[in-house]
Amino acid sequence: MPKEAGLKFTRYVKKDKRVTVPTEIMDALGIKEGDLVEFTIRKIKPPVKG
Repeated sequence: MPKEAGLKFTRYVKKDKRVTVPTEIMDALGIKEGDLVEFTIRKIKPPVKG
């Protein structure tokens, strides 16, 4: 079975517990309102702020 196209991006979870998919990625994948999408999620260590 062929692997479908996907793009990787990193986002912080916002105060209201939401994560936004960048417009550029939605456009590149042809995703629009009402589409069903699949996420693979893993927690990563954020960069050290200096």
